[in-house]
Amino acid sequence: LNSASAFSLSFWVKLPSSSSSLTYFYQSGSDTLNNTISFYQSTYIDFLLGTGSNYAGTRYESNIRDNTWHHLAGVYNGSTLVIYLDGAVPSQTNIGATIPSSTVPTGGNTPHIGSKTDNSAALPGKMDDFSIFNAALTATEVSNIYNSRLYNPTKLIHQYRFENNYNDSKGSLNGTAQGDPTFDSSDKPY
Repeated sequence: LNSASAFSLSFWVKLPSSSSSLTYFYQSGSDTLNNTISFYQSTYIDFLLGTGSNYAGTRYESNIRDNTWHHLAGVYNGSTLVIYLDGAVPSQTNIGATIPSSTVPTGGNTPHIGSKTDNSAALPGKMDDFSIFNAALTATEVSNIYNSRLYNPTKLIHQYRFENNYNDSKGSLNGTAQGDPTFDSSDKPY
């Protein structure tokens, strides 16, 4: 995402119950929250957008560190942020300033999947099928991904299946490993 007036992120994640550290699922832009797209697990699950000197987001006040696969989606339609967990919208609260209604700047550092853009807050668990869409997914589309792994091909712009590589199976933005990740084909979410 170089800029986005609407977009969605979708992925499967399995966090160990023994982990309590800050865990970033995705971050693009700068390392600060004020010029970034961030999706992470701290005490809560936060999905944030930062534009200039402010950030805003939505928070799901729960912890998914339970050694179980979960599907997460973050959807931004140009004015509203929504987190989906396992195909449904849990109770959420808005945090920060007003959610931006203009294009979200996403320049700066290279986007990172599984850590912050400075390589900190790395994912201690497992991730699969990380997908980036150039539009807001509908509730039905998120449910289709969760229940049947059906992706809207007209909205999908990047997909990382992590099948022994970090290649983008939809676009041409191949990834590079940071740290020491491993592939585990014996433990998949579906």
